[in-house]
Amino acid sequence: MNNNENFNESDYLEGLSNKNFTDEFRQGVYNTFDIITGRRSANEIVLDQGSEFTFFFMSPDEVPTLEDIEEIMGYLTDYEEYEMCGELNLLYKELKKRNDRR
Repeated sequence: MNNNENFNESDYLEGLSNKNFTDEFRQGVYNTFDIITGRRSANEIVLDQGSEFTFFFMSPDEVPTLEDIEEIMGYLTDYEEYEMCGELNLLYKELKKRNDRR
């Protein structure tokens, strides 16, 4: 999500070092977790971070698929965020149950 009309995403991404990109990507996973779990809205996250560019794992306006949730859980496992994984796992099971009923 872009906070600045003159912001150039490709220039920003090109300027990131690998460590900075990894940190930004990780924050994007956390931001998306907050949205999926209803902790915060995308607007709240953008306002709180106050940076030129805010990363999200996926578009904040999209409804996550089961595959999206699985992928986010994989990253959270890599980050050793097991409680967050557990929370997403419960959501995953609920969504899967709903999808199986259709």
